[in-house]
Amino acid sequence: MKLITLPVERIIDLSLQVGMIPDAKFHYRFEEYSKWQMDALIECGMKPQHKLLDIGCGPLRLGIQAINYLDDSNYCGMDAYPPFIDLGKLFFTETGLKKKYQVILDQEFNFRKFNETFDFAIAQSVFTHLSKEQIETCMRNLKAVMKKGGTLLFTNIQTDYPRGFLYGGIHPMISGAFCNPDYYRAIAKDLQIEFVEKTVKHPTQIAHLFRF
Repeated sequence: MKLITLPVERIIDLSLQVGMIPDAKFHYRFEEYSKWQMDALIECGMKPQHKLLDIGCGPLRLGIQAINYLDDSNYCGMDAYPPFIDLGKLFFTETGLKKKYQVILDQEFNFRKFNETFDFAIAQSVFTHLSKEQIETCMRNLKAVMKKGGTLLFTNIQTDYPRGFLYGGIHPMISGAFCNPDYYRAIAKDLQIEFVEKTVKHPTQIAHLFRF
């Protein structure tokens, strides 16, 4: 699949319009992470007819590619950070894409707002910044909207000590801790789903699956 690309200079210009300061990891590795997300989902079996939920969709880094690849209206994204929602609209306009999609601003993982059920979901660099309580809320709410046999692809960083910080100097987040494979196995057991450890390779993190 050929990716839609935006020059990094244009990504920075549009980011500045919504008050985002250029960041090396976000801006200069934008295309790398966009490609990884699409390649990983396709490797896991995602087809154009499938419906995708992008948890922590950000400014449509994956969304632009997924909207282009999926059938009309099959992409739904949710994020808690308002500047990302605004930036995603600018990126979408920049690409010239005309397909329908949904993006919702929400901090409580209210996935039922989409009035959809999903074949695939992805959480790229999301669980890495949540508390255990938030992860468990996300997973309970996700189970309610995933089709039987559906797949969540998510990334994880295992660290021993949590660290709080302000994303973009504005939005409070944490660098999570103690979320090891045993923790995810316990979630799978509680929700009666399947945990699959270390699936596809990731540039900087570890990627796992939940199957519903």
